Amino acid sequence: MAQRGVSIEKRAKSRFRWLLRWSPILFLVFVLHFLGFFTWSGFNCRTEDIDIQSGRIRYSRFILWCRISERVTPSAISSALEPHDTSHTPEWRRVNTFSPGVDYSPHHGFHGAIAQAETLARLWSMSAFTPAAQRESAIRLLAAWQRGQNYRAARIYVDALMELVSARWDQNSSEPIDVRDLPSIEPVTGQAARSVPRIAANSRS
Repeated sequence: MAQRGVSIEKRAKSRFRWLLRWSPILFLVFVLHFLGFFTWSGFNCRTEDIDIQSGRIRYSRFILWCRISERVTPSAISSALEPHDTSHTPEWRRVNTFSPGVDYSPHHGFHGAIAQAETLARLWSMSAFTPAAQRESAIRLLAAWQRGQNYRAARIYVDALMELVSARWDQNSSEPIDVRDLPSIEPVTGQAARSVPRIAANSRS
């Protein structure tokens, strides 16, 4: 027991000497960070990612390039899908990165993806989408992200959905929007075509 106590004491002293030796450098790094250096680096940041297979959103916190917390939440997209639609291996893509004192993010490839998911949910609430149409429109948005590997690839599709909802409002139509009414993710002369897409409603089963 005495030898064990001596060993623990030696380790404690060794750690204290290490901390004493490196503390000025660590202090300088922290000061530089809060002065604006190392912005958006893993030294101290928060990140938001989206899974382009399911639409789920992941919130992470990093300190000294180590992930210290992680929280995965559903989105309107993932909530509209069937269980077998989300059985794929997640493909996380960076949406936003925030640092202390910096309330904006660099422009990542999927910078607008969460906003597009929120827009889709608002469109569902603005017009009567059937559950099948909600699911299919979510699948097509995911497919656009997967094909283009950035959020810009889905702009045409989201814009076409907005035009569809706007037209229903102009017509004062109470008829629900079904799968057959949805725009395709295939662009035709710069716009999404209103035809049955190559990705069928059950194609991801």
